[in-house]
Amino acid sequence: MSVEIIAALLGIVSVVLGGVVAVWKIMNGVDNTMLNLNNSVDRLNEHLDVVKLDQKEIREKVFEHTVEIEKHDMRLKTIEEKVK
Repeated sequence: MSVEIIAALLGIVSVVLGGVVAVWKIMNGVDNTMLNLNNSVDRLNEHLDVVKLDQKEIREKVFEHTVEIEKHDMRLKTIEEKVK
């Protein structure tokens, strides 16, 4: 084999290896990005679950206050009727 063929083969091999390394780095970056996104989505879901619980508690408190207001309103009406 001549020096020119060896030089050409080494050039081809180096380009192929460079391409493989570049693809590996890109895929590694994509994997890290996907892991970060999954972690962010998990944290967001946890936060949304907490917000849902808070909203449920708020609805329950509003309902309780509404019931109390209705009871007071009934008492007031009863007192008004007695006064008349």
